[in-house]
Amino acid sequence: MRIVGEFPHPKYKITILHHNSKFTIQVESGSLTQSYILREGEGIQGVDDVKKRISSTFLKSLDRIFLNMSDELLALLKDENDNEKTTFVTGII
Repeated sequence: MRIVGEFPHPKYKITILHHNSKFTIQVESGSLTQSYILREGEGIQGVDDVKKRISSTFLKSLDRIFLNMSDELLALLKDENDNEKTTFVTGII
């Protein structure tokens, strides 16, 4: 996987990677990371096509998702620090 571009943003580090005919949009905020994979093909041929997909709506959704991820991380750390018995729940697939 190699870095093929970056998307400037005041709050997040947004890196575009390429590997095996796939582009990955990697978004970092502190210790949290989100990744989105786009396959090369119709409508996505290069970095510029990927950058066009990074819209204001997409960026707003990042805020919401990072906030949820942060809340989950804090809850996880709180459980660990409280020395409470941790229960693992498996989901139904």
